[in-house]
Amino acid sequence: MILTINNKEYPLHFGFAFLKHVNKYNGLEVEGMGMGVGGMQKLTVGISMNDPETLITIIKAATDTEKQKPSDAELESYLMEVIENETFEEVFNELETEIKKQPILNQAMKQRNQA
Repeated sequence: MILTINNKEYPLHFGFAFLKHVNKYNGLEVEGMGMGVGGMQKLTVGISMNDPETLITIIKAATDTEKQKPSDAELESYLMEVIENETFEEVFNELETEIKKQPILNQAMKQRNQA
């Protein structure tokens, strides 16, 4: 998938690097210490709520391996653009579909059943 942000094309990658980024920057914390896990569960909650900040988190994680990454200002501008153009849900749904295609990300979103 490719997104055009500020007239620049950014290929999005949804694999292990995506998972590492999400766990590092969006993972669970215990007593202020990052655990490096649980980022996909938190992302799943944001996705279920159509949270705008979650869209930015997804794009940052999906462009993490690119040499050129969109800046925070460009991402905020893009977010406002898709909201104003009423394409937010369409973009969000496409990103969610791409995430769900990846076995490693699906595995990370699963929770163990408690007996």
